[in-house]
Amino acid sequence: MKLEYAGHTLELISIEEARKHVANGMVCYDFTKFTAINTCPTFGVLRYALHRTESSSSRSMAIDAGKACHDYFAALRVWSLRTQHKDRSELITKIGLHATRLFGSVRYAEMLSAAQDAPDPFSNAINFCLPALHTSGFYDSPTDRRRTMANLEQSCLSYTSRYLMSEMPVILEGDLVGVELPFCILFRETKSQRPRFIYTGRIDGLHRYNNIPHIAENKTAFRLDDVWRMMFHTSNQVTGYMVAATLMLKKEVTDGFVMGTQIPQPKSMTDGVAFEQVSRNASDFERWAEWSLHSIDLYEKFITRPTEAPRYTHSCNRYFHACQFIPFCTMPREEQADMIEAMAVEEWSPLDHVGEVADNSTGDV
Repeated sequence: MKLEYAGHTLELISIEEARKHVANGMVCYDFTKFTAINTCPTFGVLRYALHRTESSSSRSMAIDAGKACHDYFAALRVWSLRTQHKDRSELITKIGLHATRLFGSVRYAEMLSAAQDAPDPFSNAINFCLPALHTSGFYDSPTDRRRTMANLEQSCLSYTSRYLMSEMPVILEGDLVGVELPFCILFRETKSQRPRFIYTGRIDGLHRYNNIPHIAENKTAFRLDDVWRMMFHTSNQVTGYMVAATLMLKKEVTDGFVMGTQIPQPKSMTDGVAFEQVSRNASDFERWAEWSLHSIDLYEKFITRPTEAPRYTHSCNRYFHACQFIPFCTMPREEQADMIEAMAVEEWSPLDHVGEVADNSTGDV
């Protein structure tokens, strides 16, 4: 199956094919990289095109906590699939192979060894899934009292309760297991069929709701309010996942859920988990492709002349942190080129990021 948007033809390719294209000089992009260049071209080019960094080696607790919870969410989807298909040995084997790729043989074996004889699904689910959280590599920091293992556990338990109340079975079709699905989409210019770029990502879950396929995107956040809910109704990340799901399933996917979990859970325990339903139309997909092409134009325009990239100064203090490149931006232009050369290089590739799931055949902790 192929799709056409913004004068380009889109097709799904394997990670192996994508790596061959990259070896031949093609560039990979993802939502993070596109967002960076649109947040600020100077930041985007320095960090994601030239791979420069001025940041320290200190932990990002928000990222670490999010990754740990995502392991739990993936385990919950695996558990629900195993429960749903418990009488089909061939499907249990398929699910097990996929779970082993996700978690590694040692971690998955620990999950399988958990007791499953409780009278209620909630207890069985958390017995299976908590080992995924506990072996994620997350550990407490004395400087962060909000993102602690105890708070992560409570948030995951609240999420489990909400998840089990929903009727959204995980999709299992052919070789497709709807848990942590990496994808690579090749964009070709429709007229010339010239390959232009690869867009990559990873879908947290594919579900059916009212017998209609939905993508699922898990988010952890400090607060789940109306502002948080509304931003996903236009999010290009969600739109791109629906495009990828359409190519995977070979049928149109225009719906999804953004599954938010608050860390720590609020004291009232009434608003700590939110499943926000979102949808897209044909115009949204066209605009997503146009946004992708616009982002690439910015990268290609300034990658060889980063000192001329615009500074979007409204983004110098995004997410309550000063941008790491403020010292660079305050330097005279004639000195910036030397400063770039003096910066540390920290290679970052969206293809490596999306390939973590597919390549994690051992992944033992």
